[in-house]
Amino acid sequence: PLPLDDRRLLVSACGPVLARTLDGVCQAVVLSAPPDGMQLFNATPIRPRVRPPVIPSRLPATPAEPFAAVYLQDVHRGLGPDVAAGTLKSIRVVRELQKTVRIDPSLRAFGFQFPVISCGETYAGMDVIGEADVNPDGSAYFRVPSGVPLYFMALDRDGRAVQRMRSFAHFMPGEQQGCIGCHEHRQGTPVPQLSTYGLVPVELQPPEWGPGGFDYSRVVQPVLDENCTRCHNPLDAPRGIDLTSDKTDFFNVSYDVLAREGQGRTGSPYVNWIPTYNGQEWNILQVAPKTWGSPQSKLAEVVLSGHPDKDGKPRIELADFERRRILAWIDLNVPC
Repeated sequence: PLPLDDRRLLVSACGPVLARTLDGVCQAVVLSAPPDGMQLFNATPIRPRVRPPVIPSRLPATPAEPFAAVYLQDVHRGLGPDVAAGTLKSIRVVRELQKTVRIDPSLRAFGFQFPVISCGETYAGMDVIGEADVNPDGSAYFRVPSGVPLYFMALDRDGRAVQRMRSFAHFMPGEQQGCIGCHEHRQGTPVPQLSTYGLVPVELQPPEWGPGGFDYSRVVQPVLDENCTRCHNPLDAPRGIDLTSDKTDFFNVSYDVLAREGQGRTGSPYVNWIPTYNGQEWNILQVAPKTWGSPQSKLAEVVLSGHPDKDGKPRIELADFERRRILAWIDLNVPC
């Protein structure tokens, strides 16, 4: 329907277009139904009008660098009482990658994936651009790439994602953008806080595993090979947990054991992830901090505790970068 004035509107009626009053007392045919069985929709009256002014472009006259700047006032704002001030230490910036290869949709698997990226959690490849430190007051000011889809994670001192975006942000070259907090309430009015105002935005610290899309076999499997497979191998794997790298139909053995097998509504017995299969929209409102990912994953507990034996003695001693690789994989929603 389209209003004509404060009493009348145009409405499509399964063929013709009618003009009628809001109360329906007066009604007339404006356009008759086409004779060939077609229907008319979204009729719009046309009349002369004054040309509106042209809004000048705000883009710089000369091309800017392909970067934007993001100012975060206080990452803790909006996370509630369960996340104390000072808990979050860094912001991770992640880019979702375009699929440059397609296969026949009849060969899709794990939901609507062609080609396959994960066992049902992530449909696109991920690239960790880098991280920016959070200042003691919760603020951060950093540069991000422009022209690409990005989302952010708020990390604690161990590198676990206490909260992460469930949507994307895009920036134009040279753009300056800011936010109040991490999922702050839209009706809240925060106290102005400009501790880093006027400073130069910091460069993101790239991940130690190097640039490029996150690849489980390149980033995570070497950690398992170095620390886990002397026990968790095909010969006599404790509890059947084989963490070796032999290839399977889509992934490899360790990925199948940790993420693919025993799937439920919130992941597998070892890693928690947000299901993205079609029809899994039940989880879109579950956005409380620490609901998803490494804070809810048994594997994260194992790597952070050192996998103690029955006497409490750690079986493994992972380096900090090794722990962070595994936690990052979980919080990226376990892509392969």
